[in-house]
Amino acid sequence: MAPLRIALLVNDTPVQPVVDAFGEYPQIYERWLSESKPSEDVAFRMTSFDVVNHPGVYPNPDEYDGIVLTGSAASAYAPQPWIASLKEYVASVVEKHPRVRIIGICFGHQIVASALGGTCVPNDGIWEIGVTEVGLTAIGKEVFGSDTIAIQQFHRDHVPTIPPGFQLLGSTSVSPIQGMVRPYPTVAEGGVPSADEIHILTVQGHPEFTGPIVERIVDVREERGILSNSRATQARQDGHKHHDGTGSIGGAVWKVLLGSAH
Repeated sequence: MAPLRIALLVNDTPVQPVVDAFGEYPQIYERWLSESKPSEDVAFRMTSFDVVNHPGVYPNPDEYDGIVLTGSAASAYAPQPWIASLKEYVASVVEKHPRVRIIGICFGHQIVASALGGTCVPNDGIWEIGVTEVGLTAIGKEVFGSDTIAIQQFHRDHVPTIPPGFQLLGSTSVSPIQGMVRPYPTVAEGGVPSADEIHILTVQGHPEFTGPIVERIVDVREERGILSNSRATQARQDGHKHHDGTGSIGGAVWKVLLGSAH
């Protein structure tokens, strides 16, 4: 099988201590996808697009099998031209190029929701940080192959309700929409889609993050006064718990991406 062609829409640059230790998002996502691959026989070629500093320069959907949207410190509801342009691009690809699978991570999850009939709002200043257990719906259990998932988090915005045409994957007490899928129209309403039948998969958390990455972000946010000392201390502890980023979550992402090759 030819290498899977993935376009990475880079929506931010990590804080400098993360860049120094682990690289920018292209390197972080390359590592995560490589470590999550179902087998060594799976090959992929990833091309990155800096949509913040080069707004309007997007991948040609005809040249890719999947598009992955990264996280960002920006808010998906912010009135910035690059964010509005990104939403328009996502909506256009979904409508005109349905063969291309879409994966949204954190801010990417919020952008997908906002572009396709949903919303993103502040969550009353409540942070979710570090490894968090997400209770799964019946569809979520099928997609991830487990009853729950543990995923790294770093957000205080969220998607409050499920957009039209999407199915909920799981929830926490802080954020009710922790992940969602949009099946292709061939799936009956309310039916459980197979990986081949999933057009879009998003998660509110950060499966690409590790404990050391979270710790460095927490350090910077604490230094800047964004997080209190007590919140930062708890976040560092939670960030180093076991999580399923390269396990069931990465595996689900790969199943959806590989579905485009069938």
